[in-house]
Formats: sequence, structure tokens, C-alpha cells
Amino acid sequence: MTCTEAPTAISVDFRPLLPTDHDVLLEAILANLSWYVDLFHTEGVAFGHHLASYADLEPQNGDFGILAHLADHWVGVTWLRFFSSADHGYAYVADDVPELGVCVRKAARRQGLGRELLTRSLSVAAAGGLRGVSLCIHRDNVARRLCDEMGFTEYSRTDGRITMLAGRDALESAAASRSLSHIM
Repeated sequence: MTCTEAPTAISVDFRPLLPTDHDVLLEAILANLSWYVDLFHTEGVAFGHHLASYADLEPQNGDFGILAHLADHWVGVTWLRFFSSADHGYAYVADDVPELGVCVRKAARRQGLGRELLTRSLSVAAAGGLRGVSLCIHRDNVARRLCDEMGFTEYSRTDGRITMLAGRDALESAAASRSLSHIM
């Protein structure tokens, strides 16, 4: 998954997310929680907070992700975690539908990196035969438009949170667009 020529406005390298990238995921979770107001601190996520489970990547259970980086620092990341009905996160749909997390650092936003990370992740999900991918987004988050464009549809609503689902068609569409981008 390493690629130095990404179809984004910034030139980044991509690599698979590793379980050792736990701190990156904690930072990403914190950034996602604080997208509107800076209300959270890393310690709250890392030490016992129920959201910490999102940072525990378990490849043996099918979890995967993609990290975008410039030199020695990350600028964007996606991660997909499988949860069970007994122990799940905000975007739980089914045991065989992973929950997707996405984070692009502020300085790298509005340059196509989020779309590229989503496309790559949905393509991997399609290649893996997954039937769908879910995510949770706040109703006022501007990234909602990107999710709509990528084929996510509203699955449920709770308070201000929306669970969205990209079904098999959306996954295959991302994979097809990824294949075309390598040809052009």
C-alpha cells in the first residue's frame, strides 16, 4: 500500500496501519472528538475511557487501516475495527461490518487526502469480500458531504450522531475508481 504519488494536492506516502500505531490512533480519536470544540484530552482516551477500544487494532480479527504520512509524521489515517454485538462502538451495524474511523490533520484537510484514504480503505474492504463498512458522524460535521459522495447512506440516528453504512455497491465503486486512477 505504499505509494508516493497520491492523487491529492499534497504528496504523501501511504502504508498499512500497524498495531504499534496505537498512539497515532489515540491522537486521531482525540482529534475526531474535538472536531467542533477542544473538549477532550489524550489522557481521557488512553486511560480507561470507553473510546480507547477504537485504538486497539487487532489484525487477527480482520482489523486494518491505512496511514498517510509526510516524512516522520502522520497527516491522515483510516482504521476499520470489527466489534461484536456484546461489545461495540457507536456505529455498530453487525458483527461482520467493521466500524470505520477517519482522521485528517487540520493542516492537510481540503486537499483530497480524506477522499483518497476512504477510497483506499473501501477498496481494501471490497477486496476482502466485506458486505459493508459503517461509521458514526455528527450531523453538523462538514465531512458528512464526503461520506454521502462516497456512497454512505444513513442507517440510524441517535441525538446528533448519524450511523452511516457503505454497502457492497459503495465498496465496489471505490475499488473501481481506485483501479481507474492507476490507469490514468
